[in-house]
Amino acid sequence: MFDREKFKNIIAEKDSMSWADREDDYRMSKLWREMTDLITNSDEDFNDFLRYMKNEMTENEYGYLSEISDEISQEKPSYKFIEEYKALAIKYPQATKDYQIQDFIEVAEGFVIEKLGYKRE
Repeated sequence: MFDREKFKNIIAEKDSMSWADREDDYRMSKLWREMTDLITNSDEDFNDFLRYMKNEMTENEYGYLSEISDEISQEKPSYKFIEEYKALAIKYPQATKDYQIQDFIEVAEGFVIEKLGYKRE
């Protein structure tokens, strides 16, 4: 089961970091890895995360998702992930624009296509 509380705690830790802290590549990489592992640890965790994206993900969490979406797509290539990611772009258009998340979605989708091929409708 995807650990929502741990995910939220990592987001809270990132929110509390100063800009100087965010320049600490080791610390940031560690947090990104923790977030990615929470999501991709198992098929059950991943599918639960997809439900979380669809039903519970906040705009702030969506912004942080863009930081790890390429890793997620490489480790668990999934068209369902891309569909939910695109749905969040529609749900949170201002964040999508402000943080240029459409670019991250396209990169993630590119990894999925590379691994799975083009989706047949």
